[in-house]
Parts: sequence; C-alpha cells; structure tokens
Amino acid sequence: MSGADGMCIHLHGLKKSEQTIDHATFRSFTSYIAEGVGCTAFSFAVEVGVHFRCMDPQLKRPQDFHLTFRSVLGKNVRQPVFHPRSSAFR
Repeated sequence: MSGADGMCIHLHGLKKSEQTIDHATFRSFTSYIAEGVGCTAFSFAVEVGVHFRCMDPQLKRPQDFHLTFRSVLGKNVRQPVFHPRSSAFR
C-alpha cells in the first residue's frame, strides 16, 4: 500500500503470522522537506512495529497507532557533511 501527502511518499509493508502482524513504513522526503531539514531528497525514514493479534483479533490491517510496540530506526551512517537543521531527525 502506498500513498503521498504534502510531506513525503510512504510505503507500508505488513507481515502476518498466527500471533502477530509486523508493520513497516518507509518514508521518503520531498526536495522541499529535505532542504528544510538539511538532507537530500534521497534520504528516508523507516518506522517499524508489531501488533499482537490477542490485543484485537478482528484487526486485519493495523495503522501505526494500533501497534503494540513501535520504533523509528535511527541514523547510523556517519556523514561529516550532514548538518541537520532540526533535532527531529537525530
């Protein structure tokens, strides 16, 4: 499933098992947003999470707010020339 809003393009991925639904969202930045935070339009963010089916057995496609646990993967590549303008992406 994919979509676009004013800030980014995003793709959602689900992996279902008997007891859980794993959820991943990949977001790429538009050139406007990338310039505003001090990165390139090739930059992206990844959010991951898991929904335990025992919490709501009827839920087939959980949204981010339904997830039992979720996290945003942080940047771990050293880039000396990267100087972010916002602490939101550190």
